[in-house]
Amino acid sequence: MVDRVLVPTDGSPLSFAAIEYALGVFPTAEVRLLHVIDPRDVYYSYESKVDRVFDLSGRIDPHELDRIETETTVGSTGREIVTAAEEHDCNEVIMGSHGRAGVVRVLLGSVTEQVARRSHVPVTAFRYRNRDDSNASTAVTRPGAKVLVGIDDASQAQQALSYTFSRFPDASVTALHIIDPYRAWFSGGRPIYSEREYDQIRAAAQALVSDAVTQGENVGVSIEPAVEASESAARGIVQHADTHDIDHIVVGSHGREGIARILLGSTAETVMRRAGVSATIVR
Repeated sequence: MVDRVLVPTDGSPLSFAAIEYALGVFPTAEVRLLHVIDPRDVYYSYESKVDRVFDLSGRIDPHELDRIETETTVGSTGREIVTAAEEHDCNEVIMGSHGRAGVVRVLLGSVTEQVARRSHVPVTAFRYRNRDDSNASTAVTRPGAKVLVGIDDASQAQQALSYTFSRFPDASVTALHIIDPYRAWFSGGRPIYSEREYDQIRAAAQALVSDAVTQGENVGVSIEPAVEASESAARGIVQHADTHDIDHIVVGSHGREGIARILLGSTAETVMRRAGVSATIVR
């Protein structure tokens, strides 16, 4: 059960949309809003800005105000977000993101990736598909919303699928595994996989997504299995989301130690950075 989620906010329209998303996906949880002030701004008048950041008048259902808490802190944005999530036992962090168009805002760019790497709990980068997508904050909660789960092994798949089943029970779910048939030795460019090896890899991939289908059946969720080829797992996931009109992407990570941090940076984090829709990294 989700008791509390953290939504860092800078007062932008996208931040308010992220708040709406949190209220919709977590209908019984406390939604904690956090505004982090740059230490360099402490000596200036920031009270009026803080008031604007937390002004929800006319933006959300008044009945939802009772489960919203606010907090202001001073420090490094990424560090303060991770600290607040841990101190308040938050079950998820939800951050607005402008996606791949232009230079993302300070709060919503590299900071999102920093939080994703350091957080103990799932991190969602909420974004609009386009500037006119005013219903994006509630799209994924509607029946039949399309959720793509990128999986690469059994343990990571279990994390991502369990998250998806609990957060989006009415969604249309696709379990996608990406295989890379193009890798080559650095020396001679000879393909690593023989035809037989490639067939074995594809069979293992099919078994992985078939297991995901079984997990879905066990909880009453229908899952569409998919195995596709791409030279990059992240690119394959993002391209599938683009071409299949996906509403939300869920990917798992293997943790925060050693090689896992490299895996996070090369796959899950890249998906979060490049996706044209909201994306969640689960651990």
